[in-house]
Amino acid sequence: PSAEGGGTAAACCAGPPRGVGSRYRGAGLRAFIHALGAEPELEPESLARLMRGGEGLRPGPEASLALARYLAVRVAETPALRHELKLERTAWIPDGRGVRRAPAELFWPEPELEVLVGERPDFVPHPELFHTVPEQVSRWLPFKRMAQLPLEVVAAHVLQLESAPPEALDWLELGLREGRLQPLEVRAALETRLRIADDTGAVRPARELVGEEVRELFAGRRGTWASGVRRHPRL
Repeated sequence: PSAEGGGTAAACCAGPPRGVGSRYRGAGLRAFIHALGAEPELEPESLARLMRGGEGLRPGPEASLALARYLAVRVAETPALRHELKLERTAWIPDGRGVRRAPAELFWPEPELEVLVGERPDFVPHPELFHTVPEQVSRWLPFKRMAQLPLEVVAAHVLQLESAPPEALDWLELGLREGRLQPLEVRAALETRLRIADDTGAVRPARELVGEEVRELFAGRRGTWASGVRRHPRL
């Protein structure tokens, strides 16, 4: 290309500017751009088509993440879109792997969640989304909470650890207290392999723990877990 054409091509291939210049923000210019057919924001029909993976959405997790962030901001500004686009049931939230999922399929990333299940990117929204989504949007989307974790998922992770973390024991105790978990299913899932730190810090199988001082009786074959019994009486 000519020198002038080469300069234009180089400018077009360069990184995008940090912001739009003030001379492009006037009402007259916006009206002119609108007259050319450009819309200030995507219409619901276009959004619905993009959410279905239709024409216009680039493949890959980056595009899904960009669309989800745009939707979250738009819905915060226009709550009616929540129902118009069926956002509570539609798969539009990218998970930690970039796969689009319905909100009800994902857990909101509460601080203790990773302690209970380990690193599970398939369980939570993409971190770039949940760190930026408007708070009111995160409240009304039907994300699952830690109380809804399946016992078998928590057990599978906890049994891989050297000892059960306090957060896992608290979760089990709360589940038993609220009736979400039944004693027999907890015993079947955990009793024979669960390991807990006793009052001295020694890690033992749960079946070797008792709630009173017994070291003199069992010569170290049992551990005292009085503090645990006080905090977790149902365990």
